[in-house]
Amino acid sequence: ASSALLKRVDIAIETGRERLAIEIKSAERVQSSDLRGLRQFLVDYPGSRGLCLCRAERAFALDKIDCLPWRSFFKEILCAG
Repeated sequence: ASSALLKRVDIAIETGRERLAIEIKSAERVQSSDLRGLRQFLVDYPGSRGLCLCRAERAFALDKIDCLPWRSFFKEILCAG
């Protein structure tokens, strides 16, 4: 991903199928204002998927963005292989 993409989000992954933008927050409670850069990324790159990883106990959606506990996310990724 180019550095221009990363100015709005923490991680941008582009595959042949999709563009995934990930914002990582250390907070347990993520608020809409915390996702400003991620929302702008989704406007600038229509069709992209946005994901927020945080310290929440359970997954939830905020502003149509999936917010997932970072531990669950990485456990799933590491165990998928």
